Amino acid sequence: MSDLYPLHGEYILLFKTSISFIDHLQQFYSAVLIACTLVEPPVIELKRNLFGIIEVLQLVDECRKHTRKLVEKNIIAALNILKSRTRAALLD
Repeated sequence: MSDLYPLHGEYILLFKTSISFIDHLQQFYSAVLIACTLVEPPVIELKRNLFGIIEVLQLVDECRKHTRKLVEKNIIAALNILKSRTRAALLD
């Protein structure tokens, strides 16, 4: 490891120690769970219809797809604006 990341005199090393099991789990799973969507289905409806969770998850999936399309459109529009500004700046 020291071959890949050699230490120099001005470097300061910090170590983090979890104070509880829950903190440790949060740190361990946060990288995995950060990309997951939190779904909180309505409890009252689930009590009435247990299979309603399927409908909720389908709606969440549709919403995610729609949101992704909107984000992609906005990113493309922003990139086009940046390209045009860069071209204009280069021509000046």
